[in-house]
Amino acid sequence: MKTTKTDILRICKGHYNQEKYNSPYEALRAYQIKYTGCEPEHINEQAVLSFFYAIEVDSFLQSYHYKEMIKDRLIHDYEMSLYNYANFEISYKYMVELYIRQLSMIQVKEGENWIIDLSDYKQGDLVI
Repeated sequence: MKTTKTDILRICKGHYNQEKYNSPYEALRAYQIKYTGCEPEHINEQAVLSFFYAIEVDSFLQSYHYKEMIKDRLIHDYEMSLYNYANFEISYKYMVELYIRQLSMIQVKEGENWIIDLSDYKQGDLVI
């Protein structure tokens, strides 16, 4: 079934016009501008992260496995920043990129069975 939630998941998985948008973040931002009618200058990382929560995209990450992956990624990035003598800052941009990375790895189909029903989308369909 096509929903805003599954559109966002598909954008995170790379189903957007990659010639027009340089990253999933840019595609998500354009999607949010198109469907909410907000002015582009009001859509930043914080707004995109809030949109994720408003649409309940994080429900895709409710399993223990994905929660642990996010925690592990946070710990890994923090440890790497210590190793590289860099500041580690959990910013809105960092969290948006973390969510995009995690959502891009979600398995939507097992064999012929849909785990997350994306059957209404045609092969090669771009969300935006």
